[in-house]
Amino acid sequence: MLDDVGIALLSLIVGSIKSCLASFNKLVAKPLYLTERIKYYSYAFKQITKKPLLGFGPATFQYTPTNYLAKPLGITNYDHNFFLQVAFESGIPATLLQLVLIIWLMSLAREPFILTGILISLIHAQLDFDWQITAVYLTAMVLLVEISSPEM
Repeated sequence: MLDDVGIALLSLIVGSIKSCLASFNKLVAKPLYLTERIKYYSYAFKQITKKPLLGFGPATFQYTPTNYLAKPLGITNYDHNFFLQVAFESGIPATLLQLVLIIWLMSLAREPFILTGILISLIHAQLDFDWQITAVYLTAMVLLVEISSPEM
């Protein structure tokens, strides 16, 4: 009998956790599917051609769709691709400068383990907005500078 009560209690707890997670996902963690990301990428490409030199300005992606589209794609602060985001906000020259800086620092790197972690993070940043978070971007850049500088 005690085993039956334990199993029933465990079942109740697991069911409650599943219910809470489902509610959390519906209310807070709305997934951004690949089809929506492709729409954001395509939209960003179109907009970049309109202001290729200087872009639309910092942190403007979230506002621009409502200004330029009859039907906004949805609400997001980022286009979920680091280099597209930089090109959208700062223009193509700034994006190329950023790319050259990252490649140059990576070419000087002397710590393959840390370099691999940064490279994986950069690859992930092409599908998500993590490098748009200043702390993540600055940490990656500081690590790149550190592993690229000559040993003293």
